[in-house]
Amino acid sequence: MCPNVSWSDLVSIAQTYSSVAFPGLPFGGDLRFATDDALVHLDIKMTGPNDNANEIVVPPQQISGDGALWSEADGMQNGPFLVKGLRASMNFQPKLPPYYVMNGNIRLCLTYFLKGVYEVEGFGVQPLRHLEIACVPNGLLLFDGPKLAQTGELFIPGKDDRSKAEHDKRTRIRLDPLASLGKWRCTKISKVQDVWKTDFR
Repeated sequence: MCPNVSWSDLVSIAQTYSSVAFPGLPFGGDLRFATDDALVHLDIKMTGPNDNANEIVVPPQQISGDGALWSEADGMQNGPFLVKGLRASMNFQPKLPPYYVMNGNIRLCLTYFLKGVYEVEGFGVQPLRHLEIACVPNGLLLFDGPKLAQTGELFIPGKDDRSKAEHDKRTRIRLDPLASLGKWRCTKISKVQDVWKTDFR
């Protein structure tokens, strides 16, 4: 975040536009807002020198699924997706729906991640190296239709050990394969000679 600007400030600014609303949802992104045709989940991820700047660790409630299943008690549900890595495999269970119906209108579920990559130069000195905004495809594109989740190594197993319940296990989304789906899906914001510039991965 910019100095002296909070999420509540951004919410107040956004509410001046009639097409933006902030529905109360039980879980999802750090910030959630609705436009006329979409519901956007935005999550912030911080990455230090001990983490991989080229991937995002994502829990099930931050990715939309295929909406292929229906339960009378719970409504729309998603099918699991088998994530394969070099040494392990896991079932990933996305928990966000592919779309929402609000006031009779269908709004696509869009998931974005703002990744802050920082360095550690000393105790309490952690300068920001760059920001990256990543847009993960909607669950219908990932797991149905074109099945983009099968793009080589886009999804790999997450960090959780075997003791964690399978339906709560995290996955990792790799940013280079994500950018291969459309360069706009990964946009870097970095400082070059005291000027902030944007570039694609």
